[in-house]
Amino acid sequence: MSMKGNERMNMKDNKKQMSLISHNNKREARFDSEFYHSWFNGDLPCAIPACRPGFWSKTIEIWEKEGHLAFGQDPCDKVGLDAQLMADYSCPIFLGLAPAFDVEIFEQDDNYVVFQDDTGVVQKALLDDFKKTKGHFENAGMANSMSHWLKHPVKDIHSWKIIYEQRFCPNMEKRLSSEWREKLKRIDKNTVQILEKGEVGNCPFLGTYGMLRHLIGAEPLMYMFYDNPELIRIILSDMLKFWVTLWGSFFAKYGSVVRRVHFFEDMCYKVGPLISPDIFKEFLSPIYTELIGFFKQNGVSVLSVDSDGNAMTLIPELLKCGVNMFLPLEVQSGMDAAKCREAFPELFLFGGIDKRVLSQGPVEIDEELERRFITAYKKGRYWPMLDHSIPPIPWENWAYFAKQYKQHCSRLRDDI
Repeated sequence: MSMKGNERMNMKDNKKQMSLISHNNKREARFDSEFYHSWFNGDLPCAIPACRPGFWSKTIEIWEKEGHLAFGQDPCDKVGLDAQLMADYSCPIFLGLAPAFDVEIFEQDDNYVVFQDDTGVVQKALLDDFKKTKGHFENAGMANSMSHWLKHPVKDIHSWKIIYEQRFCPNMEKRLSSEWREKLKRIDKNTVQILEKGEVGNCPFLGTYGMLRHLIGAEPLMYMFYDNPELIRIILSDMLKFWVTLWGSFFAKYGSVVRRVHFFEDMCYKVGPLISPDIFKEFLSPIYTELIGFFKQNGVSVLSVDSDGNAMTLIPELLKCGVNMFLPLEVQSGMDAAKCREAFPELFLFGGIDKRVLSQGPVEIDEELERRFITAYKKGRYWPMLDHSIPPIPWENWAYFAKQYKQHCSRLRDDI
């Protein structure tokens, strides 16, 4: 199951990176861009930045009802898990449908509603969930359950071309807010004030399989790879043109200020990929290879892919395309950080802490953290974090995890 919207975005990078310093004869960890660069390129970390996880909306509601949180209070703030990357350091070029589809309600009773969301997907959802999301896909993380997707906007070449020509105009000035244009003018390109991400709130419209599945539907897409492969090639080619034109305008005006671009895919399930490596190589590899080459030419050095499920057989293909970071290493799907580190030594890993231990207790939490941080400190190129957002668990378990997680992040490698 995929984290959507700001759930996934809550698992953020660090605007400062870490270096080891001496202060009053006491070693401390401090962040700087030089350390991040060396860590990403294989040097063992002296300490590791802490990250903030995402939470199910139901989890927050329960904790508020139990009195652990005031209404609207951030659970990370409550336990002192400091923020990492501030929103100002992520570049919000909107890559989605503009204009969006109108949200339309087709059926409604006391429990359910059938509606079209703002990306053109018709779905059936709990009425309470619809009241939270208001039919906007970016708010899907607020829902307490997955909706049932009924229809998707792309059926054939005609429906695709209408959407592409009307809703994917690569006008950078319209897709980048005036507030951000002013901030970008003040960026000093020779300092660490660079944008660590090239994508925010654009799930699923910066990706290949993830984008196709959203527009076409998971099952119809499987058939389309064989029954209408030309349509898939047209969609991918059109979107490649959209991305390159849009980002080309951005780089031409603001220069090489983006260091990381993140692709959403979710193209795997518990035991393997939803598409074969052969399908990936035939349809998706050419797009990835050209797009990543374009980004690298414009100063991007980190190309990350997000896919839940077991991606072990697809990661070799991603590496060939130039991807060099992968997340979230979903443990229940067999994505073990130590095994991934051994199998793909050149790949930077993020995630890999089993969220399920948070429902168990201190012993299991300690064992899981010890296992993951040993890999991180001794093998390198691995940033431990929960492998998904946090479902309803006892508050005491969350507080204990946060405390232990911070200690592991700051324990310094020599102590391992």
